[in-house]
Amino acid sequence: LAAVDAIMERSLGTRERSLLASVPALLGAHFERLRAAQAAGEPEAATATPTGVWLDRFCKDRQSVLLAELEVRFQPVEGLLAALRAR
Repeated sequence: LAAVDAIMERSLGTRERSLLASVPALLGAHFERLRAAQAAGEPEAATATPTGVWLDRFCKDRQSVLLAELEVRFQPVEGLLAALRAR
């Protein structure tokens, strides 16, 4: 099991790290889009009349992204735990 885990890390680890490293820039761009939409009074931001609403939306989106990242990072651990339970 440890050998399979090591092989998976070598083959997928670099790609995974690369993709996860792009998350902060993507979140930054999303933040700027929401803020600009609120400032411009765009229809999608109409609910953002109170200043904090667009920021609340961003925080919820950010939390979803972080939870998804945790899920990806915990997959190997969950796999190892499942294998141990099956013994």
